[in-house]
Amino acid sequence: MILVRNDSSNSSFTPSDGLLTAADLPGYSLTRQDDKSTPVNGQTTPATCVDVIAAQDRLVERQSSVAVVAQSASDDLPTITQSVLTGGPSVAQTRDTVSRCPQYAKSAGAESVTIATTVLRPPSQCPSDALVVRMRTQLNTAQLQSDSSSIVGYVQGRSAVGVLTEVLRSPTQDVPDRFCSLLTTIQNRIGEK
Repeated sequence: MILVRNDSSNSSFTPSDGLLTAADLPGYSLTRQDDKSTPVNGQTTPATCVDVIAAQDRLVERQSSVAVVAQSASDDLPTITQSVLTGGPSVAQTRDTVSRCPQYAKSAGAESVTIATTVLRPPSQCPSDALVVRMRTQLNTAQLQSDSSSIVGYVQGRSAVGVLTEVLRSPTQDVPDRFCSLLTTIQNRIGEK
């Protein structure tokens, strides 16, 4: 499946059009990020995931993103990150990767990252074709050790993929109430509807 294609009805769309704004996230301060995504390097385990993750990494290497990080001075409001991705894997390709390799690790020397994902049934308020996953990321480096859990939602647009990530207070926390409404807003802005 080719992610980016010509579509005259959406020719005026730019990735930044799909980003959430301060009006969407009251109580938050938003920081804009523009980045070209790069996969984590290293040896992949288990062996059954080597080819699957390598194929995903090749797509990610071609991917460009614009993003906003939303943070609040209040501890009651978790960090939210939203990206609009172009040129990389489609939602269908990401769904396939997650289903084939729900847990894998990459290591290089003393550095390692372990990612475990669980595909969730999207709540009824979410876009019906959204991919919603619970993701746990464990990172170990010489300078940093972290263990974080988040809910991640993916929606497919005509020429881009929208990704919404909300950090969870606990690994088993339910999908946050506002998550689906934000994901629907993103889907509308990237031209799916």
